[in-house]
Amino acid sequence: MTGTWLITGASKGIGRSFVEELVNRGFYVIATARPSSSLEELNELTNVTVFSADLANRSEVAELCKNILELNRPLNGVIFNAGQISPIDAIYRVNVDDWSKNIEMNLLSVQHMTKELWPLLCRAERSRITTISSGASLRALESWSAYCVSKAGLDMLAKSIAVEGQLDGISAISIAPGIVDTSMQLTIRSTPDEKFPMRQTFQDYYDNASLSHPKDVAVRLTPLVLEHSMDQSGQRYDIRDFEVEN
Repeated sequence: MTGTWLITGASKGIGRSFVEELVNRGFYVIATARPSSSLEELNELTNVTVFSADLANRSEVAELCKNILELNRPLNGVIFNAGQISPIDAIYRVNVDDWSKNIEMNLLSVQHMTKELWPLLCRAERSRITTISSGASLRALESWSAYCVSKAGLDMLAKSIAVEGQLDGISAISIAPGIVDTSMQLTIRSTPDEKFPMRQTFQDYYDNASLSHPKDVAVRLTPLVLEHSMDQSGQRYDIRDFEVEN
């Protein structure tokens, strides 16, 4: 074994691909996501511990952290991948509770988990945190206010962790993975045009086969996730920064 990693949003898409990639590299993985048959399937993998939790629910996040702490494994790294795009609607129409739930999952849960799991990160002596960013963290898109705000905040949270983790050997980076063929894209394409005027643009990405496969994204990003240096801590990266390895 070469260490223990925690991956959120692990049941499907990029998160699941990261789980499989790290297990194949000999790591022990703690995988978490909302309850589903897809999450349960990860129990079939060797060296994976599965915990279900809704990260938009603070009491479930607290219970998740308690379970992880009880494993008593130093955490060599975390990939904060879990996130949601909803609600997709104009600011002046969107339900406040729905907007808040997005921020709770995409941003506040990351602070909550980082705080609670800090002792395990310190015990590893060198730990690496990656938050999954988006182009939406840099550009406001109509009807995506909650998602854009949460991802922009997540970029800054990674920078903050980088500053505060220096003396404990904890680094943090954020990475935008590009436009990936995930369930989030399906949600976007299924949104009515009157709620999301850019819907056709994302339909065109799908129709033109412009979406990346989650496994390809995980393979491409894993070296940076596993090996980034303290000098790189606090930086935001984009998948387009990296050449495809042959």
